[in-house]
Amino acid sequence: MHEAHISAKKTSKKYGARFPEKDEYVQWPQGIAAQAQKRQNGTHRVIAFIMKFTESLKKTCQFRLVYNGGRSCADRFLVLYALKNDTDRNKLGISVSRKVGKSVTRSRVTRLIREVYRLTEELITPGSDLVFIARAQAGGASFEDIRQSVCTLLKRQRLLRL
Repeated sequence: MHEAHISAKKTSKKYGARFPEKDEYVQWPQGIAAQAQKRQNGTHRVIAFIMKFTESLKKTCQFRLVYNGGRSCADRFLVLYALKNDTDRNKLGISVSRKVGKSVTRSRVTRLIREVYRLTEELITPGSDLVFIARAQAGGASFEDIRQSVCTLLKRQRLLRL
């Protein structure tokens, strides 16, 4: 097809590909634009709460050491394994199996345990590897239930300074 055969008329918008015209870009609402501007200026910050005295157990071999060499105690919602380490920091591991529920429930339980631990971290004697294992009933537990469970288990292990 040669250029001579192409129509010079503008095609209807109903037919053919649609490309935006020169001034046809959508404007963002003022709220979204203001938020983007704040992020560019650096005034938008995310605040994260970090555990001060604790590291995480991440590898399977680290969990196994605590399971095999540590002392355990349990209640209705959680099981706690504790093993002394030779440092001045605690190491925390959390295990939530599929028996607890689907992924959203497991993530919620993990966040609850981590948050309760973070809030009581300063009262825990340093120098231990701790592994919390969630039992099936932990899926329906409230924050207060998990808090009581964690505190009870830490007291039984004599790790809570009061």
